Amino acid sequence: MSKSAEELYRDSLKLYKETVELSDSLQDSEPFKNKNEDHAKILLSQIIKKAKVSVNIISSTLSLYDDTTIIDSLKSAINNGAKIKILLDGEKDKINLHNKFLTLCKESESCEVRITPNKLKAHITTRDGLAHRYCNDFTQHKAIANFNDPHLVEIAETQVFGDYYSQQPAF
Repeated sequence: MSKSAEELYRDSLKLYKETVELSDSLQDSEPFKNKNEDHAKILLSQIIKKAKVSVNIISSTLSLYDDTTIIDSLKSAINNGAKIKILLDGEKDKINLHNKFLTLCKESESCEVRITPNKLKAHITTRDGLAHRYCNDFTQHKAIANFNDPHLVEIAETQVFGDYYSQQPAF
């Protein structure tokens, strides 16, 4: 009996998750892509949950992050002692204040949240100076990621994140 399209898709997600976990454990320096929202959630969860020092996030809505698996990953990062910095790229009155990820961050002393008014036009997540996910396709959530690219992470953290983050008031 052949598998349904839904079963095949679930199998592909399982394989993608195993590939992401293996790439992370090996600190693979080869870039790879995520192709859709489900891939993005798997990748973001992996990046966040393994954090020991820092997670930096630039996002306009945090809508992808309002997911049980990613929220559990945030709890792991906080428990690991990581400092979380979030820069929301948008207008304060358009941000979903009921987002569970954002709520957990605001309750933790390990998290800082700031807002900048629609300047960056990209979603970026970095971890511990090595791993990153960069997305500028907000409709399909397509992105490029890497688990061992300190040069690109340094650029994102200092030139993009650092400049804007330090200039914005706390949320």
